[in-house]
Amino acid sequence: MSSTRPVGRLASEDTPQLLPPRSRLYPLEPVGLGTGGVESATSYVARLAIAHTVSTWSLLKCEIAPLLYGPDFVFRNRLSELVSAMGSAFNGENTTCRKVASILNSLTLRTDLLSLSMAFSRGFVSPRLLMRREQAWCPECLSKSKSEGGPTYWPLLWNLAAVRSCPKACAGCARESACGFPSSQSS
Repeated sequence: MSSTRPVGRLASEDTPQLLPPRSRLYPLEPVGLGTGGVESATSYVARLAIAHTVSTWSLLKCEIAPLLYGPDFVFRNRLSELVSAMGSAFNGENTTCRKVASILNSLTLRTDLLSLSMAFSRGFVSPRLLMRREQAWCPECLSKSKSEGGPTYWPLLWNLAAVRSCPKACAGCARESACGFPSSQSS
């Protein structure tokens, strides 16, 4: 019996295999999704950069900013504005956070990245003065996460202006000098 199949082709090659869609960036699982300790969008971007072994700046400049501003936009000044206001822009409740979440969703093929911002508060919390101007952190929580082998991330809660100390009441936050939550600043 003769075969009509060309020499060197396997039977499985006769049937086209459908490949699932491929993402441009790794679809990292956000930390704490659906909990009060959910990771912030800026933390997710930083972890995404680390996963791709590039700097956060490179990820922003080469992947996110062109989609946010357009491929022909001159980034010299605009990108530095974005980075300087990244916390409130990416994590807050505003048009930029929704655009960035949409861009990250398309690059990673995830659908849940808007929940890494305060976008859920739209309509019932004023976005004005919602987010800190400077980064806050809890050194104890970061050390604990690292020593336990978990991902190092910044919870969205740490970006809220109203949060004055680590919600976990860590001993590090009791010592003002040891904690990234400056009590003397009005954010």
